[in-house]
Amino acid sequence: MHILTIHEKMKAIHSIWSLLIFFFIYKYLDNQLLNHFLLEVGMEDEMKAGNVMLFTLEILLFAYLLVFGKKNMDKIQVSMLSLLFGILITSFGGATQSGNLTFPFFFPIVLPIIILFFINTWSYKVRDKYIILTISALCILLSVRYFYYYNFISLSLTHDFINNGSYIILLFLPIVLCIENNIIKNIILSFIGAVVLSSAKRLGIISLGLSLLVYFSMLQFSKKNLKQFLLYTFIFSIAVFIALYMYEKINVMSDNLLSDRMNSLFEDQGSGRDEVYSITFNMIVDSDFLSLLFGHGWNSVVRYSRINLSAHNDFLEILFDFGVIVLFFYLYFYVLAIKKFFRMKRQYSRYIGPYATLLIIFFLLSMGSHIIIYPSVLIISIMDFVIITNLDKKHLSLNENRNISIPVGY
Repeated sequence: MHILTIHEKMKAIHSIWSLLIFFFIYKYLDNQLLNHFLLEVGMEDEMKAGNVMLFTLEILLFAYLLVFGKKNMDKIQVSMLSLLFGILITSFGGATQSGNLTFPFFFPIVLPIIILFFINTWSYKVRDKYIILTISALCILLSVRYFYYYNFISLSLTHDFINNGSYIILLFLPIVLCIENNIIKNIILSFIGAVVLSSAKRLGIISLGLSLLVYFSMLQFSKKNLKQFLLYTFIFSIAVFIALYMYEKINVMSDNLLSDRMNSLFEDQGSGRDEVYSITFNMIVDSDFLSLLFGHGWNSVVRYSRINLSAHNDFLEILFDFGVIVLFFYLYFYVLAIKKFFRMKRQYSRYIGPYATLLIIFFLLSMGSHIIIYPSVLIISIMDFVIITNLDKKHLSLNENRNISIPVGY
């Protein structure tokens, strides 16, 4: 009878513990998807904060880090950590002033910090293919739940359905593009595409289309073999055809909602974003020195704005909510992320394509919507950055004696 060694026991415990954590991450993100749908049909009173579930997840994450330790971070991850701690500290100050200083208030704000530590450690302890498989499975499960809620909730709607929950699914795209099996990759891409198109979010559709265009373009120009170039050109053409077919089908099913939304993109100034930006900018200008330096607290634009809307722009939102210091950390993160892109390009990283799509999606959503103040979207962004950069580092360390590595998709 084989007796398990200490190493084998710890490996088994790590696997079970990790699965339990990802189950709670799935439940949390599923809860956030449901909240988007309940909010859409005016059922705010039915929305559950999920504090018990969120608290349980954070306890599991803390315990994981205590048992399995934590891995050293690179500059990008340290800059993300500085940004998150800046948000936490300024949110603490803002909540103290407004009287919202409660433990449940901080559960969603603390979560991204713990997720950053967890994903950084977990991605070094698990084989690459299992990392991608786990995140891809999470994407599929949430996509199925999205359509379940879509079909259930849309029956209650008497108006056009537009849902921000699709951004949760969209941000899984960079990890999905790391899958080497093209059949599996394209199947999951079809899930993501269907979710984004059905949401009728113009920003989501533009982000998806532009990021995939950049990804396939980079893949094409990296081909040195004519047969491979022609093969991937053919695959890309088929993908474009399928996307246009899906667009037309969903447009017909939604009574031309998609085409009407796209046609009115310039007529309504992006759903009135010009007015939102103007009001938020004036609020920033009218702020006192201390508020400009340290902010007004988490999600304060909604509370102070006369139209009761967020800034719909992370740069403006961060400046008003968290102040100049946190905005500096945010801009510094962008500088490091862009430098990382050019470094990966020089090193012929196999993950340059997925990383490029991540930068595009992250920037576009930050410019026209929010990532920072939505914890559910933020933790997926953190997963994307940490996993892709760690996969890149591990791949380079395994091939440090080679001058060139093979791009994903070959």
